Parts: sequence; C-alpha cells; structure tokens
Amino acid sequence: MDETPKIDLPLDGVLDEASAKELFDTLMGLPAPETVAASEAINRLGLLVDLSDDFDSAAGNDRALAWAEVINGWELTDGDRVLLHYFWANAWAGRQHRLHHDLNAVWAWEQLEVSQQILNLRMALGSPAFHSLEKVRQCQILTNLANQLNTTGRFVEALEFWAKALAIDPHFWMAQGNRAYALMHYARCLYDDGHRGVFFVAARDGFVDAVANERTFDPGGHPHAAAQFAAMQADLDAGLDIEGLRADIDLKGHSLGRGKTEVAYRRWALRERLFLNPLNDLGADPIAANDVLNLPTFRLPIHEPPEVVGLYNQMKQEFASARWLLYEALQDSGPHLSDRGVLLLNTLDYPAYSLAVEKLKFAFRAAYSIFDKIGFFLNHYLQLGEKPGAIDFKRVWKQKDGTIRPAFAGTRNLPFRGLYWLSKDLFEERGDILEPDVRALKNLRNHLEHRYVKVHDMTPTPRPGVVGDIFTDTLALSIGRSDFQAKTLRVLKLARAALTYLSLGMHMEEIRREGADSHTVAGPMFFTTVRDDWKW
Repeated sequence: MDETPKIDLPLDGVLDEASAKELFDTLMGLPAPETVAASEAINRLGLLVDLSDDFDSAAGNDRALAWAEVINGWELTDGDRVLLHYFWANAWAGRQHRLHHDLNAVWAWEQLEVSQQILNLRMALGSPAFHSLEKVRQCQILTNLANQLNTTGRFVEALEFWAKALAIDPHFWMAQGNRAYALMHYARCLYDDGHRGVFFVAARDGFVDAVANERTFDPGGHPHAAAQFAAMQADLDAGLDIEGLRADIDLKGHSLGRGKTEVAYRRWALRERLFLNPLNDLGADPIAANDVLNLPTFRLPIHEPPEVVGLYNQMKQEFASARWLLYEALQDSGPHLSDRGVLLLNTLDYPAYSLAVEKLKFAFRAAYSIFDKIGFFLNHYLQLGEKPGAIDFKRVWKQKDGTIRPAFAGTRNLPFRGLYWLSKDLFEERGDILEPDVRALKNLRNHLEHRYVKVHDMTPTPRPGVVGDIFTDTLALSIGRSDFQAKTLRVLKLARAALTYLSLGMHMEEIRREGADSHTVAGPMFFTTVRDDWKW
C-alpha cells in the first residue's frame, strides 16, 4: 500500500471553488490506483469524476475512465463493485456532455458514451448490493438509467425506472423533473390530441413538484437542473391552457369490464403497464384499460392498399392474446381438464407439466415473434427494398457495410431511434450488449423454438463432477417456473414498448413527409372498427 492518506470531502460535502480545485489537482497528480485499497480507489474515482465535471476537464474525465478500467480488474466486494459501475457510468456521462455541444452528435444513432452508461448502470442495478445502498444512491442509479434510456428514445421503458426511484423516495426531485421532461417530449410524439393534453398536464405538474422538492428536501442534484425545470414549466404555462386541459381530464370514471374476472385481469394489466395505450405509462388509472393505440393518419398513393393496417392489427392481437395467456398462467392453481389422462413419466427433477406451463411458453414465443414482424413492417413502410425473407428486427437497421440506413440516420425520429436501441438489447452480437441478461432471453427463445425447455417447480441443484447424474437433463434448457414467468413478463413489456415506438415513429415520419411534400393533394379514407362481438 502507498502512503497517500484517504481523500474525502468535508463532512457537509461542500467545497469552495479554491478547495475543490486544490483537491482536483491533487487527484490528477496521483498515480494509477494499483497500490491502494479498493474502497479508497473507488472513493478517489468518484471524487475525480465529480470534479472533472465541475471543471469541465476532459483530461480528468479520461483519467477517471482509465482508473475505472484498472479497478474493474480487481477482486471487489459486491458493495465496491456497485459503486464502481455507478461512478464509471458518471465518467462516461462527462464525456457525453462534452460531445453534445454538437447537435449532430446528439442525434447520432450510435453513441458509445450512452451505451456504456446504460451497461454500467444496469450492472449496478443488478448487483446483489444495490438494495443495501443508501436510498439516495439507489434513486440516483435508477434516475440516471432512466435518463439514458430516454436519450435513446426509449421513453416508455424510462418511465418505469423513474417510477421505481420515486417509489423509494417520492421527493427525489431529479427523477420528478427528468420524468416531466420525458413526458413533454412523449406528448409531442403522440398523434391523439386528447392524450397529448393529459401528458402536457402531467409534465407541467412534474416540473412543479421537482422545483418545490429541490427547495424543501435534499438539494442534491445537478446545480442548474431546478432552474431548467422551472423554465420548462413556464414555457408550458405560457403556451398552453393547462387548467383548461386539466378540466377535461377524467382518469378514474371508466369501466374496467364486466365481472370479477375481467376487472381483475384489467387491474393486473394496468399495474404491469401492459395496455397498448400511452395513458398506461402515466399510471394504472381505469382510462388506460383498453388497447387504443393504433397507427396514425398516413398517406399512400391512390392505387396502393393500406396493408400496414392489417399487419399492425395482427401484431396487436397477438400481443393482447399473449398478455392474456400470461395472466392465465399466473392465475392457474391446479391441473386443467386437458391435463387429465396425459401419461407422463416422472424424471425426478421436479418437472412442471401442465396447460399453465404451456401458456407461458406460448406467451413468450408470441411476444418475441412481434419483433421480427416490426422489422417486416419497417421494410415495407420505408421501402427499404430488402426481400421479405431476408429482413428481421436485427437486420432492418443497417446496410451491408454495417452503417445505419439513411432512411433512419437521415431523420431525427426519436421513437424509431428508440426501436433501434431496443433491438440492440435483443440482438446485438458484440461484447457491449446493453442488457446484461439478454443472452438468457435469446437462449430461452432459441430453445423454445428449436430445442427443448424444461420448466421446474424446484430447480435441481447441479452436482459438479458427478458423471452421468440422472438429475441433470443435458438436452434441456432448465428454468424455474417463477424465473420463466418473470422473463415472459419482461418480453411482453419489451413488445409493448416496441409497438408503441413503431406507431409514434410512423407519426413522426408522416409529419416529416408532409413537410417535404406539402403540395400533394390528399383525399381521406376512413376505417370502421372491428366490433367486439365479431371476435370469435
């Protein structure tokens, strides 16, 4: 160990500018942290990241990233590692902020700095030590992850992480303000005027709460954020009749269906944010308990049929059916009549065989299949020219040389960019996969489609070194029932987000097309709806 004493902030956590500069210079003069204890090395890393941001020092930021790489190679406790990933993400954020003085960099579809933040924050969130952190640190990790997902266009998923932060601390103002900022931009992507008004009111109220809580509770957060939130609130107040919009909103006075079964189902889907309805992203209010999201108004040549309507209908129906199958699988508590008399042999590894288990499998497969259909949709709608059999959700984004297709990169379409970043979670093949457990989802889907998945009520414990262990099925992918349920819910939520981004991205594209071709005369074509009593 070296003789360098532990470096820390004063007890009140506040340094005047001269003291901060002195501390920054001290840190910059230190060697790489190979000879100090892990906890002190991580403490220095966190200080260097914060001070580099304060003094807008690219050199300090680069040093912090280099230190993080060194520390990552050490044997660390779970507590040290979760802080390492948090500070490491903050170091990447510092580099991102310097690049984003250029608007073209902001709209770039590939951003290493963003992907590294998402990866590190997810690693921190998934650590066994996450829930042992102080609450403010948990809220910071959740809020920063939400912020970066929102940056990529994945605002639907970001809202869940802000909600988790606010469940931990309802007064965490940085989550409130950033959530309000996302709602404001979400509103601008909506094609429904009524929904847009609800979102603007929610955004305005979020800014009000953020500013009030910054003044009343822990002031921790970006030093300029409260003023920015107040300015955004003022802009909404100046541009909209907020109270007039609020008077037209009724979130509660809507039916949840007929009978206890339907009401319970809709309450569950609302709670899990599984309705194809943007209002479900604001909460579990009864107004959101229907799948009203559809395609926006769009234009076609007069001789071309509106085929994408049928395709979106089909994806919606498959999603809704998968959602119901998952719900039934979660509710089933005993053998179904179709399970009676099906002769199966007991392999002594606690296998779970039932209609309920097969419903889980059907729901997972149906939800996962939606992604490739979205790729098929985009290929047709954007006229990418690929053969239908050669395109899917992974390959729709890039040309053969690996660059983003001009149909995407040439636009500033935030929902489509969100779709692209969602695809990276599911299909990215490189080592910087954004979702740490994505391989497990891909592997599960591959085994369901092409191999063999065995679900267990109690997952057998592997016995290393035991040759010919009769309790280990080497042909199967073994998974516990509760784990399978969680993964199916996760894929359903991803599919819902993807269908939302597809619809809203199409709306933004139609706005762009109308601006580029404003002299074309268009005639209306109206659709009736499929009545519920026709669905059998």
